[in-house]
Amino acid sequence: NSLKSFKISILFILHLAYLWLGFGFLFFSGSRMNLFPESSAYHLFTIGAVSTFIYGMITRIPLGHTGRKIIASSWTKFAYLILNIAMFIRVILPVLLFHKASYAISGILWLFAFFIYMIQFAHILIKPRVDGKMG
Repeated sequence: NSLKSFKISILFILHLAYLWLGFGFLFFSGSRMNLFPESSAYHLFTIGAVSTFIYGMITRIPLGHTGRKIIASSWTKFAYLILNIAMFIRVILPVLLFHKASYAISGILWLFAFFIYMIQFAHILIKPRVDGKMG
């Protein structure tokens, strides 16, 4: 159940990505009926689904593969939020005819989310496993 996973943010983020994938299909069909800009549908797919799936996995896999507990830190949770706000801005502002603002704001937020990742995970990825095992 997706709602039970809400308490485990490193799992819930993957469920949220699936949700954005579904909304992407809805917006894409709505764009064919001129209800939404086509770019909003594409950005639900790319920022909403793909970036969120990738971010969810790249915050989960290094923890498990380096012998750490698979628990999202406060900064990781904050980055999840920033990434999803970037998606909302990039999808909703063009609907309201604020295209240029959506590019700048969502782009900066997207980059900031991945900057947080780099700061948090660079040391994890270059150091040996904490449990002393090979790999």
